[in-house]
Amino acid sequence: FRDRFGVEIRECYGMTEASSLTTCNTSGVVGSVGRPMPWFTVRLLDGEGKPVATGERGEIVVETSIQGAIFPGYLDNPEATAKALRNGALHTGDLGSFDADGNLYFHGRMTDSVRCRGENVSAWEVEHVAAEHEAVEDCAMIGVSADIGEQDIKLFVKPRHGAVIDPQALSGWLGRRLALGEFLLEHSQLRE
Repeated sequence: FRDRFGVEIRECYGMTEASSLTTCNTSGVVGSVGRPMPWFTVRLLDGEGKPVATGERGEIVVETSIQGAIFPGYLDNPEATAKALRNGALHTGDLGSFDADGNLYFHGRMTDSVRCRGENVSAWEVEHVAAEHEAVEDCAMIGVSADIGEQDIKLFVKPRHGAVIDPQALSGWLGRRLALGEFLLEHSQLRE
C-alpha cells in the first residue's frame, strides 16, 4: 500500500472506552499496534492480575492520569462497568503481548479464545491466517467439544467464487502456519 499509494500505514489499538486511540505504531514494526500514547499506560495481566513476561499473552489493561481519558462507565449497566473498571484501570477483555522493545501485539478478544490442547487459541488469529488462503473468501472459528480433553477447533469456510477447498489440504496449510495441528473444517455459506 505504501509503495503503491505513497501513504504510510500506522497500526493502532484502541476502544471507545479509552478515547478511541490507546497505542500507535510509529516505529513501523510490522504486525505491532505500537506503543501507548503519552497519556496512557498499558499493562498486560494474567488471570490472577499479575504482570506477564515479555512475549507472553495477557489482558490489555489501560490506565491514565488524565481525567476523562477513560470512560466513567456503561450507561445503566453497573455490572459491565464493575467488570471493566477496576482499581482505576480499564480491563479491556483483549489479549496482547509485548516484544522486548515494548511494542504491543493484539491477539483478539479473551472471550473469542478456545482452550485447545493446553493452549488458548484466538479465533481472531486463526481467522486472520485462514483468510490469507487464496481459496478462502470468508471464515469463522468456534470451539467444539473434544473427544478427549478441552476443545477442538472448528473452522467454517466460504470458498471464493469458483474455488474448491480440499479440507485436508487447508487443514495442513493452516497447521503449518499456526502450529496447532488438525482443524475440523466445515464448508459453509456464511451470510452477512
